[in-house]
Amino acid sequence: MATYIDDVSYNNLVDFLSFLKPDPRTGRIDRDEIILALGERADIWPKGIIPDVARSWWHQCNPSPRVTDRD
Repeated sequence: MATYIDDVSYNNLVDFLSFLKPDPRTGRIDRDEIILALGERADIWPKGIIPDVARSWWHQCNPSPRVTDRD
């Protein structure tokens, strides 16, 4: 299934990925760097994180009551 993003976002992602440096020991680009680039630069995320995102959103909308010191 194809996914299309706007040309500016696409080109920004390509540019960002082109600057990733391989690990000197392994010669490979670290997987976490690619994941970060996809998520932070292109806002592309795996479906598997949806429950975590929903939980985080719920906690932001329903913060725990603050406990204050009584002196």
